[in-house]
Amino acid sequence: MVLYIFIMPTVLILVPVLVEINPREALYYTPAVPMVFNILVIAYALLIIRPPQKDRSLSLRSTFGFLLFLLLLISLYSTIFVAIDVLYSLTKLLDLLLFVCLAFSSAYIFQVGGVRLARNTLLAIIGGIVLSIPFLGVLFYFQIPDYNYWPNFLPGYVFIRIFGFSLAVGIAAGTGLLILPSLQRRAQRFSIFFGLVVLWAALFWSGSRGGVYALILVIPVISILLPKLRAGLPVAILAMVVGAIVSLAAPVPSQTFGFFNAFFAPDNYTSVNRFSAGRFYEWSVVLEWISQKPLLGHGYGQTFLIGNAAGVVKHAHVHNIVLEAALSWGWIGAACAGYLIISAWVSGVRKTMSDDMEERLPALLVISVMLVYAWVDGIYFYHHALIPMGLCAGIILAKSSKPHAEPKANSV
Repeated sequence: MVLYIFIMPTVLILVPVLVEINPREALYYTPAVPMVFNILVIAYALLIIRPPQKDRSLSLRSTFGFLLFLLLLISLYSTIFVAIDVLYSLTKLLDLLLFVCLAFSSAYIFQVGGVRLARNTLLAIIGGIVLSIPFLGVLFYFQIPDYNYWPNFLPGYVFIRIFGFSLAVGIAAGTGLLILPSLQRRAQRFSIFFGLVVLWAALFWSGSRGGVYALILVIPVISILLPKLRAGLPVAILAMVVGAIVSLAAPVPSQTFGFFNAFFAPDNYTSVNRFSAGRFYEWSVVLEWISQKPLLGHGYGQTFLIGNAAGVVKHAHVHNIVLEAALSWGWIGAACAGYLIISAWVSGVRKTMSDDMEERLPALLVISVMLVYAWVDGIYFYHHALIPMGLCAGIILAKSSKPHAEPKANSV
């Protein structure tokens, strides 16, 4: 599992070089490589599962389980009986179901594998993204393959903003890893710092403001809730500053790239809609669509089809997790989803506070950053965010006994 996570970003970058693939296809369909990963993890968990001991069981509260079941019924109804394209809606709904199954399956695997597996998984998440960037840089510079829609479409990462999802995931994971007692040797901390510099530089260069704002907003809040995160903040802040400086040296191919274009371009501040990159107008249109079917929605993944029919907002998603849920499953489904997400996050914070498994903190940081990011972009629509979030949810769900935790390593 760890090796698969580590090499998957690079493999996905190289696949379009070997096989011609429509660059826009992955905007709407999940590639086979991440789908296979989800299925393999779920299958492995089913193979190794044993009747759980009473004190190490994974259980659902009755309210949580009921609302999860209700949301599933609503989503199936809106998909089968309301969606314009039933097959496509089922395809995208499968992504979300695999995400939920990945979270629970990996939780059992992490319970069996222990903290070492959890830590190595987090290291593979950040390491795999860092490893892929030189390969992506070479392809970007030479524009290979030539049929790709350069510069905004990127092999493996699909679109420049989706590239930002992975970068934000890596930064969140790396920032949390800085405080793990088992990673306090000088070489380990320097490696994480170097990875953070690379990721921050790429994030600033990509112009992904949503990722930058999500990280800047979430990290201080989590450091208040979980004070032990503060120990890693000086190194994390230094990595951000160095990354911003490094990004200035990289040439930008268009006005959508670059640190200054993203944060200091005068046009971005002429109106709220311009600052939001057109999202306020998009959301106003989506609210009108929601009002047409306010209770049970239009079905998941129908944004492009509805927008195409109306001649407006031709995007794969609506760039907002709340409006996406309401458009897909109505306000009833959105309320169910909101309760499930918020209660799961609060439970995750409490479990992380218990301090019986240090690896929960970086996992919680990843999920928290992505949830804030989801208010302005479609992180819920792509495997680049769903897979690491599912694994991080599994780390938080997994139960660990303090006596089984690894001893703290002395720093050198």
